[in-house]
This record gives sequence, C-alpha cells and structure tokens, in this order.
Amino acid sequence: MSELKAIPAKFRKNSYDYTLIAREDDVAIYDQGRKGKTYAFEVVKIGKRAAREVGGRQYPAQEKLPADSDWGLRGKTYSAYLYGAMAARRLADDRMRVWVAEMAQKRLAA
Repeated sequence: MSELKAIPAKFRKNSYDYTLIAREDDVAIYDQGRKGKTYAFEVVKIGKRAAREVGGRQYPAQEKLPADSDWGLRGKTYSAYLYGAMAARRLADDRMRVWVAEMAQKRLAA
C-alpha cells in the first residue's frame, strides 16, 4: 500500500492563504487570510481519496479537503470580522473538539 499524500500545512486557494493551526486525527483548523491578516478560521474534516488513474496519469492516494457542496457538514468557517478573531478561534476550537469526539464514538461503535 502506498503512503497517503497529506494536505500541506500551507497552501493557497481562491486568493486566500491557508495555514494549519491545529490538527487532531482527521480534523484540522486553518487560518484563512491574505497578506498576514486573518479573515477567518476554517475547521475541516479531512477526507481520503484512493490512488487512481485519470487520463492515463497515475495519482497517489491523498488527503482531501471538503468540496464546496460539503460545507456546513464537513467544513465550517468562523469569520474574524463577524465574531472577532479571538471568538472565531474559540468557536473553531469547539467545533474541532466536537468532530473529533464524534469520530472517536464512531470508531468505538464499529
């Protein structure tokens, strides 16, 4: 079995810079910002994609972020503008703890 390619700790998407702040199991918090200013904290459930071939090209097994259509279910955004940076971060931390606990419960039930 090949090794799973991890999501980088820093990446750029939709004109925002994302920096990993915390990760536990398959739940992570990213700082979403531009030019060093935090706009939001995003909490995501990290998915996995099996190795595959597309158009004759091989792609390794890799982690994946939630699709836009999964937002709310597998990803949440806490706006620093709406809540204030400290409150947004606390909300993100709380959501992360809930999702980690839910995943642990599912593993115990299996």
